[in-house]
Amino acid sequence: MTAQLVEYTHRTVPRLEHPVWATVALGGGTGLILNLLTAYLICHASSSSLTMGVTLGTLANLLFNSMYYRLVCANRRRAVPGTFARVAGTLLIPPLCGICASLLFNAIPWVGQMGAAAIVLAVSSLFSLVLMRAALVASPELANVHYAEVDEDFYLSQTDAAQVGRIRSWFHNSRFAIVRRAVSRKYVPGMDVADLGCGNCIWNESRIPVTGVDINERMLKWAAADGRLSDYRVSSSLSNTGLASGRYDIVVISEVLEHLPVDEVELTLAEVRRILVTDGVLLATVPSDSFMSPFFVMFNVNCLYQWLVKGSQYHRYRCGHINHFNQRIFRTLLETNGFEVREMVSPNRLTIACIATVS
Repeated sequence: MTAQLVEYTHRTVPRLEHPVWATVALGGGTGLILNLLTAYLICHASSSSLTMGVTLGTLANLLFNSMYYRLVCANRRRAVPGTFARVAGTLLIPPLCGICASLLFNAIPWVGQMGAAAIVLAVSSLFSLVLMRAALVASPELANVHYAEVDEDFYLSQTDAAQVGRIRSWFHNSRFAIVRRAVSRKYVPGMDVADLGCGNCIWNESRIPVTGVDINERMLKWAAADGRLSDYRVSSSLSNTGLASGRYDIVVISEVLEHLPVDEVELTLAEVRRILVTDGVLLATVPSDSFMSPFFVMFNVNCLYQWLVKGSQYHRYRCGHINHFNQRIFRTLLETNGFEVREMVSPNRLTIACIATVS
């Protein structure tokens, strides 16, 4: 397993990685220069108002950044904000910056028009840099390399407030409880249960028989030794589990689909359909990770902290989160891949949980 991971790392990193600081600084710096230049030309060449200059300058910056990040992230399987977020940002941020520049100039006239514009644009650009870094630089390939090497009891540690803090431990305990309650509602002794991307299978406190599939062999061995798994398979792809067709009454796939490229998501859901019995149940959860949702903000702040302060390479790549879900997107994904959604809820407002059957 280790030899395969080393080979995988050497093959993947050169294709995916550019220095993060260079990617973000180039886009942000060029956008800021374009922003200031546009604002200056409009304010002085055409004698337009400061508000108009900063508004149009910021608009030019946003349009440039949209094209730049699409180019930089092309074929890199990195996350990009949804269409709604981009349109909303393009419509709302420029006039907001223009208004703020005018207010600043009126409050402190001695800074001058271009001084006020520069302050507002510098602050907005700094925010944009942090947001783009958080939202864009995600790589499932690179994150999986580090995930495959994390400690055997990684997810158990995530539930311990003494190790990760009360907020993170609450979130992980909450999401595991959601799965545990869903399974307990559907499980009848004698059923076969599979958990794809199971990690430590922490939700299985009752130690019911579960077959787990994951890339991290150490986690699987730990879960088996702790009685949370009765059997397991090590697989680098959940679209090829090696499990028997038409055998499992319940398939759990929790906090996994956000990590997979779109084509792999479809293949994985096809694999779920293959291994489920005719009237079997899919229990799936994903983060409620629409742009600027509570989870989006909390998760990205934590990723930046874990990477920059704690040095976590797994968090550097946003734990491989490249797909962003709300309930509508999640429902559409399942329905277009052959499932009928029976229930969909978000009990803690941070996790979307779904019970579905094959349609």
